[in-house]
Amino acid sequence: MSKNQASPSTNSADRDIWGEIWMNPVQPKVKHFLWQIIHNTLPCNVNLAGRIPEMSKLCPRCGVVEESQMHALKDCDVVRGLWLLSPLSLHIFSALKEEDVRTCILCLRTIWNNRNNMVFGNNRIPTASLFRQLPSQPGRKCLSERVSNALQPEAAPAWIPPPPNSRMINTDAAVSIRSNLSVISSVCRDFDGAVLRWGVSVFRGITDVEVAEAKAVLFGIRIAAILPCEALILEADSANVISRLNNPGSATNPTQLIIEDYFAETASRLVHYHMSDDIVM
Repeated sequence: MSKNQASPSTNSADRDIWGEIWMNPVQPKVKHFLWQIIHNTLPCNVNLAGRIPEMSKLCPRCGVVEESQMHALKDCDVVRGLWLLSPLSLHIFSALKEEDVRTCILCLRTIWNNRNNMVFGNNRIPTASLFRQLPSQPGRKCLSERVSNALQPEAAPAWIPPPPNSRMINTDAAVSIRSNLSVISSVCRDFDGAVLRWGVSVFRGITDVEVAEAKAVLFGIRIAAILPCEALILEADSANVISRLNNPGSATNPTQLIIEDYFAETASRLVHYHMSDDIVM
């Protein structure tokens, strides 16, 4: 068979994959998008450079790393921030459940369309509204996977904006005992609810919830470090971490060491601490 001919999917694995795709209730163009991903033919810059030698392989979003399919859809720092605002939130970086598959597919397509609109200069949906038309995920009750909805403003009507000239930082952490990792995230918004900065980071080997939440708080204050404002309001859903921030102690343990690093970095800033109201365990 020549390299220009399409290769039929004849093995069992391919048939299983295609069975899952074609049974999923998504539009044909979305199924074609999935076909491209499975066969590594999505026109990301790395794939295009294989056919167009003068084509840059760099990611058009971050401009630092080569844009492979995985980078374009998940690993780019900018894209991680978009996933943070999606209905799946942190679960895309830890454990994806069977009932999440359709939402994940739609999120992937949304992120790819957003990338193309940027590359080709088309009108783009504001970041805060990018996933608004996608279904929200119900709360999960699982000991090894925990996450709150604090980072999804559309699904959190109890969210109270900060005063003018202040910034609100929401932090969160998801812990996967099965995968032996934790994922922390932060989003910073102004009094209009506009997202100013966001970020996601993965820590392998950390499965203690309180340590992960403390790292998320430290991560959040670093995300907001360059934003000028009169005061910061930091919300987290760990009562122990918020208590340590409001009542500094001298205990010696991993969480306290992170808290001390936090205070060292906020010595010159006015920060208020609150518990997130919308906790889903």
